[in-house]
Formats: sequence, structure tokens, C-alpha cells
Amino acid sequence: MTAGAPDRDAGYEILEHTADVGLEAYGPTPAEALRQAALGMAALVVPPDQVRPARRWQVHVSAPDPDLLLFNLLDELLYLHHVEGMLVHDVTVEAEAPGGPGGSGGAPGPGRWSARAVARGETLDPRRHRPGTEIKAVTLHGIALRPEGGRWVGRVVFDL
Repeated sequence: MTAGAPDRDAGYEILEHTADVGLEAYGPTPAEALRQAALGMAALVVPPDQVRPARRWQVHVSAPDPDLLLFNLLDELLYLHHVEGMLVHDVTVEAEAPGGPGGSGGAPGPGRWSARAVARGETLDPRRHRPGTEIKAVTLHGIALRPEGGRWVGRVVFDL
């Protein structure tokens, strides 16, 4: 399932965490929760509304479970930021759960999870962009992507 327009039950919030920063992202599907996590991470660096959608980057990741899928997706996007100066304006995500699309609200199961993301944005321009938080790494500490209360919730902590 492709995450498109934001859902009223989708979004993210930045969480206070000792010496690091946490993020909780949520959506009606795994794809939307992954999308919101990517947008939340991007907003820590430079708010997406300050970034033009001038360029596209594609990322494809897989993992044995949804928790590691969240980690792998954010880690790849952070890599593109560090290496290519990528700043994100928006991102779309398609997710596949074992045995079918990850767009359903069902519980995670064993097997191979995968996600494809297309990030639209531009490279860092120091004359126009004022980066906020410098994220060094996505951590495995408390990483989770699970169904909770009728929606999918992703939790991640970033090393600053």
C-alpha cells in the first residue's frame, strides 16, 4: 500500500530522551507509520516546508521483522543525508509484510518485510538551509514498529 495524503490518525511527535532524541510515528498502516518516521527524522534536521522538491532519491530495504525494517529505512535515508546532503520535502513509502502487502492493520508475522521509499527534496544549501539537529545515527535502542490501538506505531531513538 502506498502512503499518500496524511491521515488524521497519522503523524509523528518528537520525544525527549536523555542525551539523544526520540521519535514516535504513527499511521493506519505500516507504510504510513514508516512515512511519518521518515518525515519526523527529516524535520529534526531541516523542516520539510523549507525544502524544495527538486530531486528524487529511491531507497529499498528489507528486514526479518518490522522493527528492523524501520531501522533499515531510516538508516538508509540518514546515509543519503550524510553522503549526498539530502534534505527531505516529502516521502512516499510502500511496505510489504510477509505473505502480502503491509498496508493491512494485522499483527506482524515472521518472514521478510520490505519497503520502498521515494524521497523528494534537495541537497543542503548552506545559504538557504539552517540545519537544526545533527543526527549521527539511528539506534536500535527501543526500536519498534507495531500495531497498537488500531494503528501502527513506530518508535526510534537517534544518537546526536
